[in-house]
Amino acid sequence: MKRGRIKWYIVFVVITLVTIWKWELIVSAIKEIFRIPVYITCSCILLMMLYFCVEGCIISTIAGENNVKIKWIDCFRCALFAAFYKTATLGTGSGVAEIYYLGTKGIKTSESTCITLAQYTIQKISLTLFGCAGYLFILLHDKNNVWEYRRWIVSGLIISLVISGGLFSISYSAKIAGWMAGLISRILKNNDEKRERLLNRVSEFNNTGKRIWNKNVIVSIMLNILKFAAWYSIPMMIYLDGDGLKMYHICYMAVINMLAGVMVSPAGVGTFEYVFMMFYGETYGVLAATALILYRFFTMIVPMLPGAVYVIKGKK
Repeated sequence: MKRGRIKWYIVFVVITLVTIWKWELIVSAIKEIFRIPVYITCSCILLMMLYFCVEGCIISTIAGENNVKIKWIDCFRCALFAAFYKTATLGTGSGVAEIYYLGTKGIKTSESTCITLAQYTIQKISLTLFGCAGYLFILLHDKNNVWEYRRWIVSGLIISLVISGGLFSISYSAKIAGWMAGLISRILKNNDEKRERLLNRVSEFNNTGKRIWNKNVIVSIMLNILKFAAWYSIPMMIYLDGDGLKMYHICYMAVINMLAGVMVSPAGVGTFEYVFMMFYGETYGVLAATALILYRFFTMIVPMLPGAVYVIKGKK
């Protein structure tokens, strides 16, 4: 009972800190929500939940390939649990949170680590493919205001390819995994415990990866693209009344998310916000600012609320 109260206090403190940190965003979002039609707000909430439903399917699929039995509903809860910590730790704690949550379901740390790493690898590959496809779609449909940013877009593709390619190589190739193991052995030759732990992780990650790549890789990539499309559709819903449903909005978001990881923005402006307004500001003006505010609100703040429930419940 006492431990449960402590969890409530911790969650309350985290939510309070995030509320203070994002106070302007929350106030602005609430004002905008009252200005837009109710069906658009409901659509944004449904798109947000679709993201986590698909994320649950991805975790379940990867866990199944690792011979780990876990219900889809637990994977769905795991995604929301990780979302809470992602916002609470400014984006750095979701992986650790996922490993911890899977551990509460009886999954060994080594297995949950492999599941999380494999999930991250496929996500990076999917993000790269989606960004590249989105860029080509925009160019082919004469939306050429992206051409002037080709240097950044190419940089984003290269960085994403290096990261995802490196993770893929370690997870798929026994030879490259062996090279990585040899490098770890040399670097940590005086730390037996840490060396053995990392060597086991590399071996397990490689074994898990080979099972995934040989069976459900296409399914996993398509599920990742679907979950990204769900979130990327939120700005499109804001533009719905004036512009209708346009595929290039989702393609823009795919490029924006890739660019946000490599571009340098002016001091005091978030990189994602800067890139978003760079693409949409001139065309949509105030409406673009509304879409940006609500996108951040529905992808950062709102998921914290159901996530907090699972944080409090713990193993229950």
